[in-house]
Amino acid sequence: RMLAIQNSLSPHFTLNAMNALVAMLPEASKEQHFAIQIGGFLRDMLDARHTTMQDLAQEMAMVERYLDIERTRLGDRLDAVVAMDAATRDVDVPGLVQQPLVENAVRHAVAPYRDGGSLRVEARRDDGATVLRIESIASEALRSSPGTGYGEESSRTRFELRYGDRVSFGSGRIGERAYRVEIRIDD
Repeated sequence: RMLAIQNSLSPHFTLNAMNALVAMLPEASKEQHFAIQIGGFLRDMLDARHTTMQDLAQEMAMVERYLDIERTRLGDRLDAVVAMDAATRDVDVPGLVQQPLVENAVRHAVAPYRDGGSLRVEARRDDGATVLRIESIASEALRSSPGTGYGEESSRTRFELRYGDRVSFGSGRIGERAYRVEIRIDD
């Protein structure tokens, strides 16, 4: 019980600290807006940790919120699009399952390059299946990255635990500049 109380205090402190920071920044400034974005995203993340599943509309909204933060940070170096077919809105997915995939795309295919890159996150219906795709294209040839593969592996495992053999998960480079992760969930 003590550990549960302690774990609830840490997020509470973090959000209060973010609110204090927002109050210290110049009113309506770019910095204040950025701190508000981060605070809202942290609140979403904390709320999501209490659920194992959420509908795809909620998941994509969190991805969009994260990308808003990265757009502020990277400016015109990040060209990001989130597209979702209406027919996929109510599909249940593990909470925050796309987040590490999108973060990896920004970290490895956009942020390291002077001219950035582009990112497309989509959810669509295709021949009796829901298809989720995250595709990044760097402005130059992708450098080898020191990533651990944990983000992809954790997402793959969570999809497999939820959908079993109804899910297929593929990822890899496409040419020299692009990388794609595609998840297919059969009905």
